Formats: sequence, structure tokens, C-alpha cells
Amino acid sequence: MLEEAPQFTAGLKRSASPRFSQADFVRNNGLGMALTVRLCSAASLFPNRGIVVAFFIFGAWQSAFNAVFHAATTAAYGVYSPGLITSLILYPALLFYPSRLAYHENLLAGASGLVAMLVGGTVHTYVVAVQVYRVSPFAMWRSRCNL
Repeated sequence: MLEEAPQFTAGLKRSASPRFSQADFVRNNGLGMALTVRLCSAASLFPNRGIVVAFFIFGAWQSAFNAVFHAATTAAYGVYSPGLITSLILYPALLFYPSRLAYHENLLAGASGLVAMLVGGTVHTYVVAVQVYRVSPFAMWRSRCNL
């Protein structure tokens, strides 16, 4: 967040979403950090498969897919996406280390790890579409209901 904060909102407004504000940035990242802290605490205090899989879906894989987001937006817009360096250097370790621990503690198996990755990727895509690009996920259905 420290790498992103000074430039992310202005860059996103120029290249993708003119309605995205600094308040949106602070809210989105604050909620993400709060959720990650709670999931880390829960997984540490109550290490069971359900909580650990939830940690990977809503915490670890969100970080990993955030790296994909920054790399993709840098490539797509031809402009450095603030957060790219942090996400490429820090986030892989933040995924690898807890994955290794969970696997060795028998709390994350191949199938549950794959499900966590797929669901985590879907959640991240949805969150970015709605929070960053302001996609209205139910607009199509609302317009059909108003016909």
C-alpha cells in the first residue's frame, strides 16, 4: 500500500476509471488489510482446514492475484502500475511460506489448494471489476427487469 498510495489513484483515473477516488483506494485497501489480519489471526488461533482454506481464498490468493493485476495493467496501459514492485517481490513469498506451512500441517491439500486458488482468483477479479473499474455486476438483469 505504501508504494501504491502516492500515485495509484491518479494513474487509475488517467488510464481506466475516472470515478475512482483516493477515498476508494483507502477504503478498499483498509478493508483488505483488516480482512487479512483477521484471517491470519483465525488461522493461527484455530488451525483447521476450513479457516485455512478461507485464509488462502480471501488473503493469500488475493495478494497473488494483485500481482497479476499490477503486471497486467502495466502491460495493458503501457504505464507503470504503482504497486507492481511490491507485489512482484513481496507477494510470492507471502503465498509460498504459508502454503508450505499449511501443507506440512496437513491443513491444505492439493485439491483444497487448487479450489482456494480458483475461488480466490474469481473473488479478486470480481472485486477489481466492481471496486476499481466500477462494473455494475447486476446492471444487465436490472435493465431487463425494467423493460
